[in-house]
Amino acid sequence: MAQPGIRATQIADLIRDHLAGWIHRDFTGFFVSVNQITLSPDIKNATAWITVYPENKQTSVLRDLKKNSRKYSSELRKVIQRHNVPVLDFAVDTSAEDEARISELLK
Repeated sequence: MAQPGIRATQIADLIRDHLAGWIHRDFTGFFVSVNQITLSPDIKNATAWITVYPENKQTSVLRDLKKNSRKYSSELRKVIQRHNVPVLDFAVDTSAEDEARISELLK
């Protein structure tokens, strides 16, 4: 996979920072972390990789985020100085669990 350019990295960081604040505002009673934003090469699509604690809330939080993705895209249009704002998608980040599973297998 090619490394993202400086501009794509800046856009991803900007999306992550703003999205994390909005999610913190909208989801109370549990912890939702925006770990990473991945962008398509043309910067038309963005995936927000999230972690939810407690884990039993992951499905409902992911469903609500996907349902509200247009609202977050609309808010992004107000802060990102670009003609086109990436279409947002959300996914649960399982990298920590994957890493723990691999470490356990290697023992």
